[in-house]
Amino acid sequence: MSTAIDLGQPSPDKSHGIKVSKYAKLFQIAKPLRSRGFPPGQVATVRAANMRMSPKGFADQDQIRTLVLVLIAIVLSVGAIYVWQLNRANADLREKTLARASRHAIQLSEARRDQISALLNGADATLRQFRDQLAAKNMPAVRSTMRTAFESFPEGSVTHFSRVDADGYISFSSLDLSSRIYVGDREYFKFHQAAREDRLFISKPFLARTVQGKWLVLLTRPIYEAGRFAGVAVMALSPHYISGALAPKGGDPNDVITLFFMDGTFLARSHDLEKVLGTSLPMDRPFLAPDAASEGVFRAEAFSDKRVRIYAWQKIERFSLVINVGLDEAAIVEPIESEISLTQWRSGIGMALIIGLVGLVAHLIIRVGRDQNERAAQESLLRATLDSTADGILVVGADGAILEFNHRFLEMWRIPEALASVGQDAALLGFVLEQLADPDYFLKTVTALYQSDDKGFDMLLFKDGRQFERYTQGVRLTDQEARLWSFRDLTEQKKAEEDFRASEQKMFTILENLDAYIYLKDAEGRYVFANRSVRELWHASMEDLVGFGDEKFFDAATAANIRANDRRVLVDGETLRTEEINTVPMTGDTKVFQSTKLPLRNDDGSIYALCGISIDVTEQRRIQQALAEREEQLRSLVEAIPDTIQFKDAEGRWLVANEVCLKTFGLFGKWWQGLTDTEIGAAQPELAPVLAACRAGDDAVWAAGETTRLVEEVPGSGGSMISFDVIKVPLFDEEKIDVPWLLLAGIFRCSNKPKPTSENWPPCSA
Repeated sequence: MSTAIDLGQPSPDKSHGIKVSKYAKLFQIAKPLRSRGFPPGQVATVRAANMRMSPKGFADQDQIRTLVLVLIAIVLSVGAIYVWQLNRANADLREKTLARASRHAIQLSEARRDQISALLNGADATLRQFRDQLAAKNMPAVRSTMRTAFESFPEGSVTHFSRVDADGYISFSSLDLSSRIYVGDREYFKFHQAAREDRLFISKPFLARTVQGKWLVLLTRPIYEAGRFAGVAVMALSPHYISGALAPKGGDPNDVITLFFMDGTFLARSHDLEKVLGTSLPMDRPFLAPDAASEGVFRAEAFSDKRVRIYAWQKIERFSLVINVGLDEAAIVEPIESEISLTQWRSGIGMALIIGLVGLVAHLIIRVGRDQNERAAQESLLRATLDSTADGILVVGADGAILEFNHRFLEMWRIPEALASVGQDAALLGFVLEQLADPDYFLKTVTALYQSDDKGFDMLLFKDGRQFERYTQGVRLTDQEARLWSFRDLTEQKKAEEDFRASEQKMFTILENLDAYIYLKDAEGRYVFANRSVRELWHASMEDLVGFGDEKFFDAATAANIRANDRRVLVDGETLRTEEINTVPMTGDTKVFQSTKLPLRNDDGSIYALCGISIDVTEQRRIQQALAEREEQLRSLVEAIPDTIQFKDAEGRWLVANEVCLKTFGLFGKWWQGLTDTEIGAAQPELAPVLAACRAGDDAVWAAGETTRLVEEVPGSGGSMISFDVIKVPLFDEEKIDVPWLLLAGIFRCSNKPKPTSENWPPCSA
């Protein structure tokens, strides 16, 4: 809906014949909010409050201070006793809670010990079966065992199986290894080679050479053949698989369960495994001591995340491992700490209330001063915001009085500071209305808008061509209704839009009247524009084209070929210059198009459309084909003539020579094509005199500009002269102006011998 500024009720005005007296209230320029301070009523209220805060007749101030001090002392004493008793109870509660947590940690460590033992026993059983089948050289069974393991274990748990021969080289692996790998320097190989007994060895986690970027744990057993050490069977597990068995069910996220070697090296961890792989615990941990018991409980700060935990360990003697369960102490005591905090908070409420009452009066005084400062700061921020915006802002009260405006408003409406500050209502309104192209509309829309709560948006046109976008809506201030007006100068934007539309129309007119086929496609290959030539070719209107792809206008094969070319432009950003042969379904005609397709890009370089320009070269290709056929016919005719025939261009370069001519001059192959007489003579010096004489005759014919028959004398062998009866024909364009394709055709006949018939004319021998 159109809007305007509420100027009140109309009254007669000499300059416009409209009513302005109450409308003029709109331009009562009030002082900025920051200079107004408190309204009179509010100031009076504050003053009265100040007076009530210090009336006469109060009790003696020393007695009041003494009473307050005694009351505070009593409250503090009672509170201290209560806090002491509360702290004792809280300490007992914490101790009992931590004891329960220790028992729970022991139970959890026992459960995880049994679980890890079962997991490793299962893996060891698979390894022993794999080892025994290798020793028996039963490869089908070996592969079956590996396949069963890969399928039965969780995905990624078992990475590979392998066999290491007695020399330390991997001789068999489930991995596709391109070369033999030496692992004789590994700890597990040295262990089995030296131990000479069937024992399971669990390696420390390491980054594999055969499985790039993965941590592995190797389970190995020795292979014996005929009682002799024959190598090692290897089963590679992911430490994440072992860690999965440690993950606690429920509990706090900061609880951690860790599996260590006896030297403190990390083997698995319930979470954040990658942070600790390849590292070890300090040997001062109780469970790592040489004389440590098989199980125990302790409290310590974790070296990885610095959290204090209650730990319970269990040794797994068979595998030389120790499992350590850590329960986050903060999570354990958090429930009781919340209860303790609540109790302490309740105990302090009484004292807080008493102290709060004592400071209430001072607080009220401070609050009044703070509110006043906040109001001033908010007003300053509002003023700075209004003055920094690019739009002209005006706020008008329900009574038509101006509540606020920014400097940009005065600039846009070109209102002098003097006129705005003295409150010349009628003069100010007349100044504004005089600028508008339709002042009656301006006032009419204001009246209509103030009779409703609608938002308003429209354009204001000025006599000098300026255009303002006007927006308004009702707003609720602290103590009154008001209306906000926003004015945005769109003069330059509108002019730019008009210039763009004019430029676009010019471009459209140019594209429409070009004979070439010009079209635009969006990033999906749909047409967004096609000029008149395209529409006439397809017997389609613009509406029939826009939004459709090539499948609407071509058969499936042709459309697929066009789409493939379009993708090279739209996706790869290529500029294509191709020749396309397309059949127009509307006419059935097959045409040849010389097409150029190029990408159209946004400012950021992204492709948003394709521009195609196609030229119908069907007739040109037909003419070229006909010319090629004619040229072939002419070449056949030239070769069939028994006379010596040659063609030269305007620069004297040899273009065509029949077989008779080549034999006459003793030339072979095609090396002479494109060379002048001088260049050929330099290559074959014996022909230089002959070609020089021919060149002199050529110059004479070019000068005459007409068909000429002449006798050319050329030196022969033994100093004799040979005469040629020559006909030379200069070829020109229609206006007899030299062009690059000018030819000199020459027909040579020997004239120093009896003239034979044309059927048996022999070539002369120079």
